[in-house]
Amino acid sequence: MEAEVYVTVSNDDQAKIVKDLDADYAIDYKQETVQNFVNRYTAGKGFDVVFDTIGNQHLKDSFEAVKRKGTVVTTLSLDTIDMSLMHEKALAFHTVYMIIPIFYNDEAGKQEHGQQLNHITELVEAGKVKPLIDPHIFSHDQAAEAHDYAEVGKNTGKVVITV
Repeated sequence: MEAEVYVTVSNDDQAKIVKDLDADYAIDYKQETVQNFVNRYTAGKGFDVVFDTIGNQHLKDSFEAVKRKGTVVTTLSLDTIDMSLMHEKALAFHTVYMIIPIFYNDEAGKQEHGQQLNHITELVEAGKVKPLIDPHIFSHDQAAEAHDYAEVGKNTGKVVITV
């Protein structure tokens, strides 16, 4: 299945990275409002699917950016937000928390996540998914430093801690 991929970024360096990763469009959310880029790229209809990895205010922006009866997927929705726009647009909303089966010792959930991770591994090995890894690698002893590094937004891509 083919898709046009639109990625929000906050600077030109990020725009270059996502274009190098084969995104079709890089949208600088600091320079353009959600309403403006939805109008520009979708004639005001909204995107079919919005994938949010930041949460908080960005989740509300995701609800604004998606089309009526569209889908929002998030990996981080730890804030209390007004869900009325989600209801008004009849959105499908999915949260993905890979750690939940571990917290609750849910064997079926662990097995399902294992299958998903195996599938992702196959996609990465086939070159269909290109993970973005921050060049700064931390040791296990530097876990707190790694967390601080990511929390202030110094990373570009996933932060790796070696064990």
